[in-house]
Formats: sequence, structure tokens, C-alpha cells
Amino acid sequence: MPEQLPIQVDPFDGESGTGYCLRAVQRNGLNLHWLRRTAGIGYGKPLDARYAPGLAWIFGCTPGWLSHSLAGERRLSGKRRFGLAGELFPFRNQLRIREPQICPHCVHLDGLCRLNWDLALVTACPRHDCLLIDTCSYCKSLLRWDRPSIDLCRCGRPFERTNQSMSSEFPTALALSYLIKNWMDSSDKLGALTACQLPSWLGGLSLGGLLGIVHAFGSRASAYEPCSSWLTKRTARTSYWAQVADRAIDRLRATASGDVVEWKKLEPLVSKTLIEQVAFQSVDQGEQQVLRYLMGALYGEVLAGHMMGKLPEFSQIDFGWPHV
Repeated sequence: MPEQLPIQVDPFDGESGTGYCLRAVQRNGLNLHWLRRTAGIGYGKPLDARYAPGLAWIFGCTPGWLSHSLAGERRLSGKRRFGLAGELFPFRNQLRIREPQICPHCVHLDGLCRLNWDLALVTACPRHDCLLIDTCSYCKSLLRWDRPSIDLCRCGRPFERTNQSMSSEFPTALALSYLIKNWMDSSDKLGALTACQLPSWLGGLSLGGLLGIVHAFGSRASAYEPCSSWLTKRTARTSYWAQVADRAIDRLRATASGDVVEWKKLEPLVSKTLIEQVAFQSVDQGEQQVLRYLMGALYGEVLAGHMMGKLPEFSQIDFGWPHV
């Protein structure tokens, strides 16, 4: 049985699980290397949700809370998904597992990292109207969880607080960060979408599906831009995701009217490949219905599969298109 920490630290609602682990060990004058060694976790490995029971014993916190607040791989209907905060995400790079991002104001004022910062498409802090950072302004290195404390970089310097405004550089990326926070905090998806001036058909998606569609609508900077093979695999910088969010929100708002002309204008700007990849990972019939609707509205195509192919679920019953 591993030893318990002498100073027990209570987690906060909405706190990142990995951020809590860092905060708790630092309070005891230790670090995450000590924690991994004590819990039997391999050197440098992420603190996965499957380690939650053992970690919770060390911290003296509730295992359920820690499992909920740490990312972890799941298998659902034979498909690989990534879980966090009760949600399932189809692509690993939708989560900031190894390379965190922070609001430099919040970490100094509150001394904690927020759970929604662990989502790649949350790129802004609504409280301070600023872009999240994933790089130290002093040593220029990417942020890592293995650092002295919540508000210090590995180089030992405190994260610099800047006065950059989201409204000037990425005006609508902030709206998406608001939307995701509201989506996670409330069951009123339609209310969150309405507040963001987005179409109601997005309410048929899971949070992971929503982020996948946002990526599909915002990945291209120009018409017919080729889609790289790393789009759903490799971790990207916060600035990249902010650009994706900025483009996607404007394009998705254009679909709210249901105007066929607006849909046709978007066809060369939206990644068909990404929509198909979201469809391949989908296990929910309601979500599949939305994806059918998208393929029909954008490309005039039926999203269909074959019993032995990649999309066998789409070769079953035709659910039709949702109302908008």
C-alpha cells in the first residue's frame, strides 16, 4: 500500500485532475515524478483515469471525483475513445493530455488549473478575455505538467501575465470557449447554442462530436485547402485551435438560417474528411442523424456505409434528416 500524503488537499469543483495532482504534491514539497514512482506509474506517463483509485488513496480524495477529472482511454462498441468529465471524445488531440494550457491570470489569482482548459478547443479565458497560453514567455518552451507548481514554469519563473484581448485577435474564439463551458456545466444544450448564435441542429451532437464538427468547419483557411493526415492525431498549439474556432463559429452561424445558398458557399471551406472521421467514431444514433444531415446539406450526398466496411452502422436504418 503506497504512503498517503501528510498534508491532504481538497479539490475544487471544475478543477483539472492533473492540475489537482500537481497542486497537492507541491503543497507537500514533492513533485509528479515522486507521485508516479509511489503509485507505480511509468516515468513521464500521463496521469490516466485508470490510476485514479491508487492516486485518490495517496491524496485522501474521492476516487470518483479524480476519475471524472482525469482523461482516460475507453473502449465503446469496439471503438477507441477518450473520456474526460463524463464525456467521450473521438480523437486524442481534442484533449490537452501532455501539453497543458493555462490562463496566466487565473493560475496566479486562484492557484489552480481548470478542467475545461484540458480541452483543445477551449482557447480563451472568459473571465479575463485573454488567450490561454501553452508556452513560457521566458524560456519559450512548451508547458508541461512536470513543473515546480501551478504558477511556475519548469525554468522556475512565474508565468507572465499579459493584457492581450481576445476581441482584437480572435473575436469569436472566445464565444466557443463560453459555449463549451456552458455545455459542460449545464444540460441545456439548446440554451448554450442560442447564446452563441449557433444553429440548434448542433444540439444533437455529443461534446466530442461537436468539437469534431467545429474542427471540420474551421480547419481550412481557404477553399479546397488540402487536409493533412495529422489533423486528428497530432497535438496542435493553442493558437492553431483559436484560429480553427474563429473560422468555425462564423461559418456555423451562417448555417443557422437554413439557406441552401449559404450551405453551398461553405462546401469548399468545410473538411468532408473530418466529418466522415467523426461519423466513423460515432456510436450514437442521434449524432449519426446529424452527420447524415450535414453530408446532405453540404455535399448532396448520403452518408452510407457497408456491413463489412468502415461505417456499418450507416448501412442500417435510414433515420432521415433532423429538423432545423
